[in-house]
Formats: sequence, C-alpha cells, structure tokens
Amino acid sequence: LRVRRSQVLFFRGHTDGISSVHWDDYGRSVISASKDKTVRVWDSRSGRIRAVLEKHFSAVTSVKIIPENVTTGRRIGPGEVPAYLTAGRDSMIHLWSQGGDCVATQAAHRGSVNCLSNIHTDLALNYATQGSSVVLSGGSDGTVRLWDLKRLKLLSEISSGVPNRICWVGRSFLTGGANGSLKLWTYRTSQENTADMLSRDWTASELLSLPSGCTDLIANDTLVAASCKSGRILRWDR
Repeated sequence: LRVRRSQVLFFRGHTDGISSVHWDDYGRSVISASKDKTVRVWDSRSGRIRAVLEKHFSAVTSVKIIPENVTTGRRIGPGEVPAYLTAGRDSMIHLWSQGGDCVATQAAHRGSVNCLSNIHTDLALNYATQGSSVVLSGGSDGTVRLWDLKRLKLLSEISSGVPNRICWVGRSFLTGGANGSLKLWTYRTSQENTADMLSRDWTASELLSLPSGCTDLIANDTLVAASCKSGRILRWDR
C-alpha cells in the first residue's frame, strides 16, 4: 500500500548527508545530525533554523533531545527549550545546554561513536548517579557504555559486538548490529541494589536476525520496532 502525501515542510541547511533526526516530546523542535560535522536545531512549525551546534571534528552520527534541564534535572514543560546530546565519528560525546552552549565533553569510545540510546529517567535505576538520568552509547570498538548524563561520567562498560543502534526497553536495552543481529541485554540481581547493578555484567539473548543491518530501533510501553537496510520495518508487541 502506497500513500501519497504532499510535502508539508522542507528543512534546508545541511551540506552533506543526514545521519540522525530527533523530535522533542511536544513536537515543537526537530534536531538533526549530519556528515557535515554540524547539528542543527529547527522550528518544526516553520522549518527555520534555531541554532547550529558546531564542535565535532568529524561526521555527527547521533543526536538526542534531553527532556530535562541539565543543571537542575527538572523535566522541561511545553514551550521550554530542551538540551541536547550529540555523538560523532571523532569518538566524542557533547552535552549542550538549552542555550546551545557545550557544557560537557567526553571521549566516549576507542573509535567512532555509532549511536546513542534514548534518555533513561527512572530514578530507581539511577540510585548510584544521585538522580541523574542515564544514556547508553555504542561504539565501533565493540562496546556499549553507560553514562551519567549530567556529568558524562562513565558508569559501566559492556562488551557487546559493534552496535548500529541501541534503545532502552524498561530496565533492559536492545542493540541492533550491522550484521542484522537484534539482542536484548538484561542484568541479574538478587535484590534491588542499583549500585551493584551498574557494576555487574549484563547478559545478552539474541532475539532474531534482521534481513540486513539495523538502521533504527524504537520502543515504548506497548511496542518495539526495528528498521533495516533492506527497507523493511519489523514491529513486536511488548
């Protein structure tokens, strides 16, 4: 079934391919990452550029909108400007304030940072981080790393193989590889001890093999979906 729809907006500004796009929770802002080494923040209603973020020395591979104030940890409301997290082939992760200033930088992997997860705001999970949200990064060095978002402090490193995409699913997470593998990572704990969980080895179970390399992963309370290079999108109910 093919549905034809007229173009609503055209976002013009990048000078090379776009690698990642993210909307805010209220649909007011769009942020895009590009091989041109820049990140651009757009007004989703007019298509105008609000800001250009420039600090990466190579292609920007992933970008996420942070639904909270990076200083206070307070969740932002409608009409408020979010913060941003970016990653690139230069091995770096940058945290950007609501004003577009780079407030923290971390050399995240030995090689390209391929992907960033969605932001996890479960305070029970974040006991060891004193309430800060956490994020996962996946690198070409074959690891997934867990970070305290507020300070970009490394909390844990997991040998995972090379992930193309990564996504939280509750307290577990999914990785999708260039070879099409889709894995679910969980942890074992005999009691609710989050500090112990952060240092414990995570275990993986292979769910299935996608027809080709994974290009995106999303999850919410009801479903998980994955796209692959062959153009197919697969969906599962949770």
